[in-house]
This record gives sequence, structure tokens and C-alpha cells, in this order.
Amino acid sequence: MIPYIILVAAPFLFSVVQFESQARQLIQKKKNYPILLFFAIYFLLIALRGISVGYDTQVYQKIFDNMAWTNWGSLFSPERDEKLFYILNKLVHVCSLDFQVLLAIVAFLTVFPLAKLYYEESDNSMVSIALFMIIPVFEMNFSGIRQGIAVSLGVFVFYAVKKRKPIRFLVLTLVAMSFHTSAFILLLMYPLYHARFRSIHLPLLVPIGVLIYLFNENIYRLILPVLGEEYANQYEQVTETGAYTMIILFILFLAYAFIAPSKELMDETTLGMRNFMILVLFIQLFAPISTIAMRMNYYYLIFVPLLIPRITARWKGVDPFITKVVNIVMIVFFIGYFFFNMNVGTRLGIYPYTPFWEQVLPQ
Repeated sequence: MIPYIILVAAPFLFSVVQFESQARQLIQKKKNYPILLFFAIYFLLIALRGISVGYDTQVYQKIFDNMAWTNWGSLFSPERDEKLFYILNKLVHVCSLDFQVLLAIVAFLTVFPLAKLYYEESDNSMVSIALFMIIPVFEMNFSGIRQGIAVSLGVFVFYAVKKRKPIRFLVLTLVAMSFHTSAFILLLMYPLYHARFRSIHLPLLVPIGVLIYLFNENIYRLILPVLGEEYANQYEQVTETGAYTMIILFILFLAYAFIAPSKELMDETTLGMRNFMILVLFIQLFAPISTIAMRMNYYYLIFVPLLIPRITARWKGVDPFITKVVNIVMIVFFIGYFFFNMNVGTRLGIYPYTPFWEQVLPQ
């Protein structure tokens, strides 16, 4: 528990110091230094974790160890999916037989893009941090190496979309798919970001969402083969997951994103992220029948902790004290939810946290 308390407490204390310094005009405003501190500690936790942290970590260690008997030619076989992931394993294995080296490299590849995105796009460091800690991406980065890299590559896909660079967008999406096939969903990012949904469209989105929820199993079976034979076979079985909490939360977030802000204050980036929120909710409607739906959502979930504080900052005619209270309430609530959920839930095996030097291997 202590590492995660430090992860939260350090940027919080820094943000308090930063606030006081801003009040005294000692440092420039709008610098998200708490974000950098948070992701620096987050990087260390991921890079230095033992193999017991994260359900899939030991699986990836076996893949890494098997590189000793894997020849280069087989890595480029047409039958092999997600080639870049295996090539990365082979390259690291050639340089070092220590799996911890791979974990450190992957931690950098995963965390650096997220740190860049949040530092540049967040309108409130602590709200973004609190929200990031409750989305599944936070814990997935301790477990899913392949998809963690693919999701972070989605950050560069986002900037290509934002700058209207379609060729770069397609190339980066293909690179992400070479780490995890599910990254094909990034292909929706370009048209979705540049679409213009307004508040008047909200009543139209409601019946679409209802239809998706009512027929989610039929739609799921129709889409699943796109992921490839391996994932289609693995997730073919439809099971009740009980994943309804996030659906309710995302409905509230989407309603807030449409109702609260002044349209005169909405910029292109905030509008684009709000469009991502629509897709996040629609994908989450499949989560009650399959865990793969939640994994598909990771590529757009990383923008939710940025969208919500941007919406709060775009209230018109609201006393700044009210927005400050709203931000404080969200910080306290979501950080509290994180630690409560850690005690009652599995959280992909990230608790208790064990660094690699304290790892006790099974005999």
C-alpha cells in the first residue's frame, strides 16, 4: 500500500507548494509539474516491480526466456501476429538475459508518452491524476506489456490526428497494431476527433446507446473475428462480468461533458476528447458480457482524465470558488475510490506491491 500512497501524496504535496508559489508569483502558472512527478514515480513502480506484480508478468517472462530458442526468421513469419513485440523481446534478450531490463524498457515506452500527454493537455494536475488512477489503464500497465505499449503509442496517434497528418496517423496505428492487434480501434480516432457533436445531438445518442446495450451480444459476435483467430477463440465465450459501475460513471461523465461547459469556450481539443467519451461509453456497454471490451476501451480511456477537468474549466458564469470545490471533491472521491477498490478488488494483481529485489520466487 505504501508505494501507492507515495504515488499520490508526492504530487499532491508538490501541487500545494506550487499553488503557494503561484500565489506569490514565484513560478509561472499552468505548469503541470505534479504530473511529471506522478509519472516519474509511476515509471519506477512499473520498472522495478517483481514478477508477482501483475497477473501477466510471469507469462511475459516465459516469452522473454523463450527468445533464447527463437530464431530471427520466425519473428518475421507471416503467421506471427504482433511482430514488433516479439522483435523487441529478442533485441533486449540479445543484449541482456535479465527480464528486469525488458520491464524497465517497457516502462519507459509506456509511461513517457502518457506523461507527455498529461503534462501538455491537463487543465488540473490532481484531478487528472485521481481519474487516471481509477481507469483500468493504470493497473494494466503493471500487467499487460504488449497492450501497454500499444495504448501509449496511441498518444502519438492522437497528436497526428490533432495536427491533421493522415499518413502519420495510419503509420503509427499500424505500428501500434504490431504490438497489440486490438489497436486497430485507433483507426476510428481521426474521423471521431474531427466530427462535431453538439448538445442537440445528445438525445440522438441515447437511443443508439440503448440499442447497443440491448443487442450487445449479437454485435459482439459480429465484431470479434476482426481481432484475429487467437483472440476470437480466447474470448468467444460470452460471460456475465458484472461490469456496470464504469457504465454508470461514464454516463455521468458524458452528460457532464455536454451539459456543463459553455459552447463558446470549447476548443477543438476538448471537443475531440468529448467525442472520444462517446465511444468510451459505447464500448463499455459490451463490458458486461466480455472483458475484451474493457481492453478495447484502453486506447480512448486515457483521454477521460483530461476531458473532465477541461470541462470544469469551461463553465461559464460560475464562481471560481465553485469550480475549485468541484475539483477538490473529485480528487478526494476518486483517490478514495482507488484505495477502497484496492482493498476489496483484485486490481490485476498489483496489490500488494513487491519490488524485484524483495521477490521470493516459488521453489
